[in-house]
Amino acid sequence: MMIRESWFESHYFDLPRRLVVMKESTNNFIELMKDKYGPEKKVGRGNVINFGGQVIFAIGNSKKHPRDNFFYGIQTDFLKGKLSGMAPLGEYAALICEDENLVAIIPQPILDEWMEDSPTNRVNIEMRNGKYLFRVTGKPLYDITEYINNYPTHKQQGNHFEEIDKVPQDVEANHADIREHTRIQWMLIRFGLVAGYSVWIPNADKNQEYESSKFQELSIPELPSFGFDSNTRKIISNIDVLWIEGNVIHRSFEIEATTSIYSGLLRMSDLVTAQPNINIELHIVAPIKRRNVVRNQILRPTFSHLRSKCSYISFEEVTNKYNMVETLITQQKAVIRNLLESERF
Repeated sequence: MMIRESWFESHYFDLPRRLVVMKESTNNFIELMKDKYGPEKKVGRGNVINFGGQVIFAIGNSKKHPRDNFFYGIQTDFLKGKLSGMAPLGEYAALICEDENLVAIIPQPILDEWMEDSPTNRVNIEMRNGKYLFRVTGKPLYDITEYINNYPTHKQQGNHFEEIDKVPQDVEANHADIREHTRIQWMLIRFGLVAGYSVWIPNADKNQEYESSKFQELSIPELPSFGFDSNTRKIISNIDVLWIEGNVIHRSFEIEATTSIYSGLLRMSDLVTAQPNINIELHIVAPIKRRNVVRNQILRPTFSHLRSKCSYISFEEVTNKYNMVETLITQQKAVIRNLLESERF
C-alpha cells in the first residue's frame, strides 16, 4: 500500500535542510555586500548590518511558499528608525527571495510609512504575473518589481512604488484615489493660472482631464531651461505642478493621495541638493488624515535641509479655497495670489 506523505510532514522533516539553505544564502548575500560596500559591522538585533560605513541592510530571508509567496519579519529597531542617518547611502530592508540572487531592496522610510499602525511586523512578497508585490496586513499592495536587486550606488532619484489596490478586490477604491489626485492637480493648475503664472505638469499627466478641462491645454508645452543641468531638469519635470513666471519657478507641488510621502520629499530633496541656492516654495499636498505622516517624514534628519523651504497643504485647504473663489477662477475675472495657506513643521 502506498503511503502519501502530507505537505506538513514533507516540510517538517525537510526543515533542517531548508534552514541550512537559507543560512547559506544569507551568508552569501553578506559576502556579496562586503565586496560591494566594505566590511560588515552589526548595528542592530538580528541581521542588521552596516557595510563599510556606507549602507545599512536589515536582512530577511524566506524560502518560496505555496502560491509563490515569501514571508518575513522586520526587525523592530530598524522599523523604529533608530539607525537613521548612520549611513550616507541610507537604510534598507534587504528581503532575500529564496537565494542571494533575488533580493528586494526597500528604503526604511518607505517601509516605515507602509507599516505605520500595522498590528504585526510580518510582511510578505508575492510573485504574480511576473511582478513582485509587497503586502502588509490591512495595507495596500505595492508593485516593487523595479526594486528587486536595486542596490544603492548613490542617493535614490525619486523612489516610486505603484499602489496596486487597497485589498485584492478593491479596484474601485484605487480608481477613486487616482481621481482624487487628478482633482487636486486640476485645482492647483487653475490656481496657478488665475494667479498669473504659467503652469507645468509632467508629460505623463498631460493626457488627463477633469471637468472637461484637458490638462495638455492648461500646461505649457515645454519646460524652460532655467539654466539647470540635465539631471536637475529631469527632477523638476516630474514634479506634479509647477507655477512659473518667465524663466523662474515660484512654487512647486507634490500631490500624495496614497503614494509615498517619502518619494515626493526625496524628489524635492534631490532638487535642493542639485541647486542649493534655489529659491522655490516647495509644498507637499496630501489629505488631512496623512498630516502626521507628512510631519514625521519632513522631521527626519535626512530632510533637515528642506524644513525652511518645504511646507504642507491639505487637500481640504485646496478644496475649500477653490470653492470660495470658484466663480472668479472659472471666469478669470481677477488675479488671485497667496490664497493657499500652508503649514511648516
